Amino acid sequence: MTKGFRDNWNGQGVNYNSDRLALEDMHPANVFIDEISNKPICIDCIVKLS
Repeated sequence: MTKGFRDNWNGQGVNYNSDRLALEDMHPANVFIDEISNKPICIDCIVKLS
């Protein structure tokens, strides 16, 4: 993942941390790529302040 986030779940791409945020439960059923903007859309992910 980019934008300063690093994988925090043994390379499985489910949980990511940065210096300010923790993003959890980001598996394929919860993250979609918008076809127009090509940006990720997160649904039902857990966002926490680090």
